[in-house]
Amino acid sequence: MAKKKYPGALGKPLPQPSILQEFTGQSVDQYILGKQQEALNELFRHYGIAPDQLLRFELLAMALAFDHVPAFTTAWHDQIKQRGRPRTGSDFAVYAAVETRHLERPELSISAICLGLAQKRGTEFYRPTGTSPEKHAKALERRYYRHRERLGTPA
Repeated sequence: MAKKKYPGALGKPLPQPSILQEFTGQSVDQYILGKQQEALNELFRHYGIAPDQLLRFELLAMALAFDHVPAFTTAWHDQIKQRGRPRTGSDFAVYAAVETRHLERPELSISAICLGLAQKRGTEFYRPTGTSPEKHAKALERRYYRHRERLGTPA
């Protein structure tokens, strides 16, 4: 599996500590811990996980595993020719968003949560131009159930 490229600050290592001491008033350890915390928050944002979200570390571990651990992928998955418009966001991001909202409001159905995601402007799940919210919500729902099936999560 190829090494994933991360955007922005996540794709760059920290400078050497000797250089850091010259430019900051902090100790090297304080500086490195602060930068690692910033990188962790950036990693949460990269995978669409809110830093204050319930089960955020479990969701982050699963997202990283799907991107980097061969046992979490299938060899035939990459060979399937995808038709139509490319997807926005990963199936995991859809799964995480739906599960989070379901934990917050358990009275809502999965269909209702997906419709809410499709109608919310400014998010990665907002419907593409020219697509009805209901049609896009069904697509999000299919992606959610497909990912849940891959995880082997019971209904």
